[in-house]
Amino acid sequence: MLKDGISSPSNLTDYRLWDSNEDLYNFSQQAVAIPEVQRSSVMANFSHRISPQLQVWSELLYTHSQFQNGLAPAPWFGGTFPFAGFKFPVHSALLDAAKNSPHLPVGINPDDLDQINYRSFELGRLEIDQEKSALRGLLGIRGELGIWDWESAALYIETDLEAQYTGIADESTLVDLIDSGAFNPFAAAGAIGAGYDNTAALQAAARSPNNHYQEEFWSYDFKANAPIFELSSGTVQLATGLELRQEKIDVAIDPLFESGANLGGASESSYAAQRKVSSVFAETWVPVFSHTEQELAINLSARYENYSDKPDNSAQSANTYDTFVYKASVFYRPQEAIQLHATTGTSFRAPTLSESYGGGISTFPIYHDPLGFTPESSRIDTIVSGNPELEPEQSTHFNLGIRFEPESHPGWLLSLDYYRIDTKDVIVNGAQYFIDQAALGNDIGSAAVIRDPTTQALRGVFANWFNASESITDGIDYKVRYKAPTRTGHWQATLGLNQVLRYKLKASKDSSYESYLGTLIDPRASGGNIIGRGSIPEYKGYLGLLWQHQSLTLGGTLNYIDSLDDNPAFTTDSQPRKVKAWTTLDLVASYQWTGSAQTWLHNTKLVLGVDNVCNTPPPFAAGAFADGYDTSLYSLTGRSYRISIQREF
Repeated sequence: MLKDGISSPSNLTDYRLWDSNEDLYNFSQQAVAIPEVQRSSVMANFSHRISPQLQVWSELLYTHSQFQNGLAPAPWFGGTFPFAGFKFPVHSALLDAAKNSPHLPVGINPDDLDQINYRSFELGRLEIDQEKSALRGLLGIRGELGIWDWESAALYIETDLEAQYTGIADESTLVDLIDSGAFNPFAAAGAIGAGYDNTAALQAAARSPNNHYQEEFWSYDFKANAPIFELSSGTVQLATGLELRQEKIDVAIDPLFESGANLGGASESSYAAQRKVSSVFAETWVPVFSHTEQELAINLSARYENYSDKPDNSAQSANTYDTFVYKASVFYRPQEAIQLHATTGTSFRAPTLSESYGGGISTFPIYHDPLGFTPESSRIDTIVSGNPELEPEQSTHFNLGIRFEPESHPGWLLSLDYYRIDTKDVIVNGAQYFIDQAALGNDIGSAAVIRDPTTQALRGVFANWFNASESITDGIDYKVRYKAPTRTGHWQATLGLNQVLRYKLKASKDSSYESYLGTLIDPRASGGNIIGRGSIPEYKGYLGLLWQHQSLTLGGTLNYIDSLDDNPAFTTDSQPRKVKAWTTLDLVASYQWTGSAQTWLHNTKLVLGVDNVCNTPPPFAAGAFADGYDTSLYSLTGRSYRISIQREF
């Protein structure tokens, strides 16, 4: 670390030791908290009845948006680290150039120099300008054929995203500038000295790379339903159908990012893949008996799907998946005021095309080193990539609920629902898991953890998506509602609460379950955790109050998110701390002019709303990556206003 007042070192005495407590850089200070967004949309709907039994309809939606995001000036470093018999390079050409630089301070032995670090303040913030267009079109036809009602539709969705980066330098150009002496890698940002001008040199090496992301989705489905026969208890209903769909993804990464010669921004790899899915399904409703106030009915459904993938990379396996899932439900009403229901079934989730075939993306999150060789708050070069060997997730679920509307106290509703979901082969990503397993000497497959051969500090992680053994989550949904009509209007109060009883995951068959309930889990970095899907608080709920009188409606909602255990790897002295609970208030007012109103505003609805009325900021989380708060649960928008006008013609 350069001593205060020195911008161009000439010898070793111009340096001091780096202080991990005092010299950390607050890159969040220059990062954009809420990106600027401009969005415009055009929507059209069409419906026409050709005959009493035949109708066609269509929907069209086009959206164009532009948004800009900004991060702190880009950091970069150069070095090489031996691993498994070969050298793992990180801009090693920069280090070689620095060793031969004419500005090498006196007293530094080039052979002892193993890393060079710099941050491109001269180029300003690392900014990403993104332009996105999305098209959604649907054409459908429905009709009647005997006792059957049928419907068929074709859907097409296309999304294009162009991302242009600024604040990035080209490594190869900068190496030439270091060799010539025009850039001094040992000087402070913006320094000017004999024969060098770091600002002019970095500007000469600056580039504006572009990445392009395109996704296409189309589907065709046909479904029909009919009352197939009568029972003494009611009509047996049957619904059936088929669906065909295809997904395509094409990610074209700028050559600068693909080569890894970018000084700033995440290095990525281009990839493309497509998937075809065909499915058939059927569902039936069977009323078992219906007598006075008592009813019993059964709902059965099943679905078969076949997946066929085709990656653009011929070296990757073309995966195929087959699945059969079902659901069985029982509905029972012992009396008018009480309804009981129970459901059990299975579900299936194939890995996304990105999870299976996605190119590697380089990031710099913070991890906890279980061996203690890496200073806390160190950012570790991490490459996250797709895994074509992923297996689909398969889940079983169970739900049991009761709904009570007492006749003796009209207006009251109480409901209670218990749910449980067991998932096998959970698709997760977490480099921290690989770090922990490697430290224990366990096999981590195709992943890799790189440590400095001298200090044993973490230097890099090759991570990929993988299948954890299984997860279990269960909880209870509570709801209490009261409606009260009065002479001055209609009142309704609703209390809703979700309580998660368990949320635990087992990484491998031989490992034990680890609970993540009420724990901060950063969805982007997952430092200190092995999963990155976001935090699961024990309680989330709301209290809503609504008043309606004729065409006027006023309402307010109090939202609540329970506290979380912060990640102790990032707190002072690794001490436990709580991320505080979060409570916000939303207000809304609407007025509906009826169709009979004698005004040009008839059939018009005006809605005004204020979200987060008290402008309550998200609670601080030490373990959150870059933002200082849990982006999976909270919004940094603060108090916001919304207005909408709807008109029916």
